Amino acid sequence: MKNIEKKEVSFRELVNKKIKNFNWNDNIKVQKILYFLYGVYYKDTGEEIINNPIFYSFKYGPFEENYSKKKDIILHIQNDKIDNVIDYIKRLNDMDTIDLIELSHETAPWITAGSGKELWKRMDNEEIREYFKKQ
Repeated sequence: MKNIEKKEVSFRELVNKKIKNFNWNDNIKVQKILYFLYGVYYKDTGEEIINNPIFYSFKYGPFEENYSKKKDIILHIQNDKIDNVIDYIKRLNDMDTIDLIELSHETAPWITAGSGKELWKRMDNEEIREYFKKQ
């Protein structure tokens, strides 16, 4: 089996270097981007881009506990996938926040975790990975 080189990079550092006009003040949008990035990257590689994420179901969709405006998160990216990750983040960033919220509300893991009706309802990472794998 081929050993694939990986890079650890801060989410903020990657975005600030590669994406213009990223709105860090829209935390809801940033949280949706992290959720979709986690799922799509897993679908593409079979690996987690965020180690042991802790997603919760909230009214406005999934939120990752380890990321906040004051606390960055480390991404683990295969070297040959960095451009794909940047392109995907750009596409999500170009979407309206409300569209990302609605899209996240259509995902089974968010629905299963209570659709945001129960605060701090933990979402199951295995369910998130399996859901995106089938998309």
